[in-house]
Amino acid sequence: MSSERTVGATGTIHDQGYQRYEGVRLPRSRRFLVITRNVLATAWKARWGVKLPLLGAVLTLVVSAGIMIVMGQIESRMGGRGGRLLRADTVLFISYGFFSLFGIILAATVATAAIADDLKSGSFQFYFSRPLRPDDYVRGKLLGLFVLIGCSTFAGPVVLSIIRVCLAEDLGGAIKLLPIIPKAILLGVAGTSALVLPAIGLGALLGKRVAAQAAFIVYWIVISGFVSVVAHELRLPLVGLLALNSDVNVVGGYLFGMPSDSGSPEPWQAGLAIVVFSVAGYVALRRRIRSSATAGLGGV
Repeated sequence: MSSERTVGATGTIHDQGYQRYEGVRLPRSRRFLVITRNVLATAWKARWGVKLPLLGAVLTLVVSAGIMIVMGQIESRMGGRGGRLLRADTVLFISYGFFSLFGIILAATVATAAIADDLKSGSFQFYFSRPLRPDDYVRGKLLGLFVLIGCSTFAGPVVLSIIRVCLAEDLGGAIKLLPIIPKAILLGVAGTSALVLPAIGLGALLGKRVAAQAAFIVYWIVISGFVSVVAHELRLPLVGLLALNSDVNVVGGYLFGMPSDSGSPEPWQAGLAIVVFSVAGYVALRRRIRSSATAGLGGV
């Protein structure tokens, strides 16, 4: 509400007192969407760490779809005499390596910093002084990160699988190719979870953006590579479970019928390892948010 008082003939003083909020109010069950929008809006401001990987994912999709079209035409002209030169499953599996690479960049740029930046800026004082529960904050952050990183690691392979089905010569061929869509969905969920949850958990555990990003990059590039080599050379498949990228590849290879290496773990073991890493990241995130919400940073 505002009021006006006239002072002599010199003018008017505008008394801007308390004004009731008249905008749209979200129901409690949807308040986490405010956090989600903030995650996406903040990430989009990054010049290179977000826009370039997303562009790379789009280019990967276009190139992979083009390869499918070309190889399909070649096989059609050969009348099947040359066999299936490059199966749809093979193209999808190979392309996922590129989708995963861009997902790693997105995770290192955004996911590792999601909690660390809020801790540094004291944003919890703002969040939890309002009718926002810690659970809303966690859901909002995770949804925003899954949407952002999933644009590459989930949407990429799923859209590519749909394109492949649409490129079938007839209805029978399309029906025969339909199983690659749920396969792509499963691979997308596994790969996105393996990036988002450990990355945000690492950021919550370390509490500093640079430290979390450095640890994440060292793990995915150095430690995972070293562990994979050791597991392969010494035929120690259980050791290879410590490399998340190898676990995702094993799951993807199983889904798309790719031959597995003798030193690779079983697909169910790789899937279980992804679940364990993801749960560990989620637990680290929840513990940090619970402690921050009750440590004088804006009690709830």
